[in-house]
Amino acid sequence: MAGPLPDWMTAHDQRALKFEQQAQDHTAAALKLALADAARRLAAEYIKAVGKLDQPVPPTAQSSLRAALRRIVTALATGMVSELPALISALTDIAEQGLRLGAHASPGRPRRTQLAQSAELRAAIRRTEKTLRDQIAEMQQQAAAADLRTFGDVTTVIAKGQQVVNKAQAAAAWAANRAVNEGARAVADRSKSPVLWVAEPGACLTCLAYAGHLAEPGEPFPAGLTFGDKSTVDEPIDGPPAHPWCRCRLQPWYGTEPQFGVELPTALKREAQRQVLRGKSLYASRPAKLRAADRLLKTSLSGLPEHVKLTAAHKVQAGVMAWALPKRPHTTKP
Repeated sequence: MAGPLPDWMTAHDQRALKFEQQAQDHTAAALKLALADAARRLAAEYIKAVGKLDQPVPPTAQSSLRAALRRIVTALATGMVSELPALISALTDIAEQGLRLGAHASPGRPRRTQLAQSAELRAAIRRTEKTLRDQIAEMQQQAAAADLRTFGDVTTVIAKGQQVVNKAQAAAAWAANRAVNEGARAVADRSKSPVLWVAEPGACLTCLAYAGHLAEPGEPFPAGLTFGDKSTVDEPIDGPPAHPWCRCRLQPWYGTEPQFGVELPTALKREAQRQVLRGKSLYASRPAKLRAADRLLKTSLSGLPEHVKLTAAHKVQAGVMAWALPKRPHTTKP
């Protein structure tokens, strides 16, 4: 997470990140194995028909190789589709585990908090099956239309299969993080406490704009906040994820954390501004970071050291940021 945090919040974030990784690994494991096996078989068929992977396909071998490609990809697609019910079941289990993890994050949590997946979370899990089916169908279409001239044409089909794996992992990550935050929100609502948006390290320009904001019990965060050109939050939102792979956290907010000298929400907002001025977002392009820093410098900033603002202004004027300075050319001494 970005900014100064109490130890218990940092520990919760680490547990949530570990949980997300385990969710990804578990959900996509069978798909990854099937794809790796298909890739090995296709490489073997290519070598058998052509001789080497770096050689083009001769006209005499194209027909047999195309038939092998379609056969292997059809088997792969059938196997992937057969795994989808188990995958959706795994996502549902991940959501349940995430709710419990989020509910047990806060040291001030009330007992017997009732946990239930939101309608949005359930709907997202249901949509995942159709998304993956469509991606698998595209892989088959790619195989059927492939004009086999080089091994690169084969890897293009395999890349479609990798997209299936990637989407399964992204769905698991989203479900895990959404559920963790729903669990935290359930605890906050039960205790009639607001929830605090805590941005992840390297957060996007939208999430940095939400960092440190509080939402009252039962109330969403407002739509449209961003330091960037366009917010990823089009409508009021109950909490993160605000975009795919978002790892921001919600935390119940019970009051002052005195070790920081200021209220934690204020500290997180200042840290978010500092991150924008230093171009630390991992989700934005260099021009987008420069535009965000320039816009922020034109607002009334308070609480940030002058040297931070002056350094950012200099970098914006020069068209670079500290993270974007060109490397010195390599020179060799005679």
